[in-house]
Amino acid sequence: MSKREEAITALVTTLKNGLSGVDVKRDEPMPNAIDKVKRSLVSVFEGEAGEPEELLSPQSYIYNHRAEIEIYVRDGKAGTRHTKMDVLLSQIGTVLQNSPTLGGAVDILTIGSPEFNDMSEAGMETVKAAVVPVYLEYVTTNPLT
Repeated sequence: MSKREEAITALVTTLKNGLSGVDVKRDEPMPNAIDKVKRSLVSVFEGEAGEPEELLSPQSYIYNHRAEIEIYVRDGKAGTRHTKMDVLLSQIGTVLQNSPTLGGAVDILTIGSPEFNDMSEAGMETVKAAVVPVYLEYVTTNPLT
């Protein structure tokens, strides 16, 4: 398994193990995600590894990989939706702070600020969404592994 895949898998696993009563998926696209939201859903996307910093001796590559956690909360009442989102964001923050290396899969994990969006479809309750950038720093000797 590549270092990149190890980091993303560890992020998904950490969230699955740390969040009770919440569906945690990988790469669940938004239209499918909204259809599947019963109470809340968390979907992790691989994001962008970006250009690494290269070290020459020994040759290695330091990545600050930007992954994204998308969070969806469904409820008919705006106040309840906002509260549920706030609670879930706090839980995710706590889970990730308690595992800053994702069990050794990364050197350090950094959490960015969430961006919010309310989405609605005819005949369905509104879904509040948030996208949280997560930066996974890791070192590998091969940029493809």
